[in-house]
Amino acid sequence: MIKIAVVSYNNETPTAPLAAVFGAEAKTLGRSEDNFLVLPDATHNVSRAQAKVWSDAGKHCLINLSQANPIFINGQEIQAEREYSIQVDDQIQIGLYQLRVEADIATPELASATVRPTAATTTSAVEQNVVSETPASAVTAVSSATPEVEKTADASELLQAFLKGAGLPGLNLNAGLTPELMETLGKLVATSVQGTMDLISQRALVKREVNADVTLVVLRKNNPLKFFPDSQTVLTQMLRKKMPGFMAPDEAMEDSFLDLRAHQFAVVAGMKAAMDALLKKIQPSSFEKRLNPPSLLDQLNPARRKAAMWEHFSQLFDSLSLEAKDEFQSLFGKDFLIAYEKEIERVKHTQYVQQRQPTL
Repeated sequence: MIKIAVVSYNNETPTAPLAAVFGAEAKTLGRSEDNFLVLPDATHNVSRAQAKVWSDAGKHCLINLSQANPIFINGQEIQAEREYSIQVDDQIQIGLYQLRVEADIATPELASATVRPTAATTTSAVEQNVVSETPASAVTAVSSATPEVEKTADASELLQAFLKGAGLPGLNLNAGLTPELMETLGKLVATSVQGTMDLISQRALVKREVNADVTLVVLRKNNPLKFFPDSQTVLTQMLRKKMPGFMAPDEAMEDSFLDLRAHQFAVVAGMKAAMDALLKKIQPSSFEKRLNPPSLLDQLNPARRKAAMWEHFSQLFDSLSLEAKDEFQSLFGKDFLIAYEKEIERVKHTQYVQQRQPTL
């Protein structure tokens, strides 16, 4: 068996150790959650299924499954869909990830094993198995001493921690942490996440309709609620230890609700601007300008000029009706977009100022 460990992401050491031990059965690593070793990457420089790795009888092999994203072993790019041998202490670079091949602690003979190519394996990926970085000396010390029982929080401590997080530290729940309560809390979290994602999705549709700026993928501070496709994946990411490039769960929710509040205000501002633009198009003075100066007949029969103005209004109404159905962007888009983005900036600036004010 062989272990592949994450050394750094974007030149930063991960906050939590991330590694996986590969055995005789070929397993994958990549960006997708269903890989054996998951490498979250907001930049998409890591493919969903990037590589296949296996180790059998001291032979350790890797295949790059991606034609789009390269893999470098010890600084040398390898060809896609070809089998390469790897050894302990090899450095593997995939996108912004720097990985290292290590000997599995349980099988120290790997460090001195001779590596030879083997036939390609097509076994599909199975469940993820992430292991922690534990020095061999620490393992030896623990095995020779009386094992200590790791302290775990009791139900009362867990309940108090939850109430503190919920902003209800003084609430008295006589029943304590029951299975029914935990299931209710789970449903509450799942419903909140799904509802937030639905609103974010609707917001994105409106922004695309009016050509407003959309959310971009960046190296840091990506919001999982905007990044992942479904609530189950978001919850999986949130409930695990924080991954590089993503916001913490509470930060992600706060960021989402700020965007949704700003969006609501901006839609109202945009609709007001669009309505003002429409009223300017149909104001009476605009029809007066379309007509020639009043003639003698107009002076003798004022209704004649009013009838002409009505004819112009009817033509404009028909034109506006067609544009409203088929070409909203050309009719109201510019006015709506200017007001929308201006209001977004105003709301976010106000929030930023409030966050920077010292708490009394």
